[in-house]
Formats: sequence, C-alpha cells, structure tokens
Amino acid sequence: MSIDAVVADLKSLKLFGMAGAVAELAEQGAPAYHQSTGLLDQLIKAEVADREVRSINLFLIHIRRCRLSTLCRSRWSPYH
Repeated sequence: MSIDAVVADLKSLKLFGMAGAVAELAEQGAPAYHQSTGLLDQLIKAEVADREVRSINLFLIHIRRCRLSTLCRSRWSPYH
C-alpha cells in the first residue's frame, strides 16, 4: 500500500496523529517505517473491522432497548 493510501486511511479513521507520524517517517526514509508497512496495513484493517463490529453491537443494543420501550418510535430515535 502506498504512503498516501496509508495516510488517507488513517485520516479517514480520524487517527490524525498517526497519519502525521507515518507521513513524517516516510518522508525521512526511516528504516523503521519501511520494515513496518505490512504490520501497519494489518493494524488499519483490524481497526476498521473493530469499528464495524462496535457499530453493529451498538445498533443491536438500541434495537433491544426499543423492544422494551416505546422510545424507539419517538422522533428522537435515529432508527425510527
């Protein structure tokens, strides 16, 4: 994965500090960056997967709560 793609992925995940650090390391040509590109790609994929799972879990919690109350039908619920 290219440096620009890694930085864009980190920014899309709102990991701006990491995006800046990766860009700086790549700009310097640091050997630590070149050795860790594969690991960085795996970490980005794991973070995306974790956020997707967390989002689904929160949705399921909301659905369970809606079954117990009528709040789900109110205009305050994002899922009505």
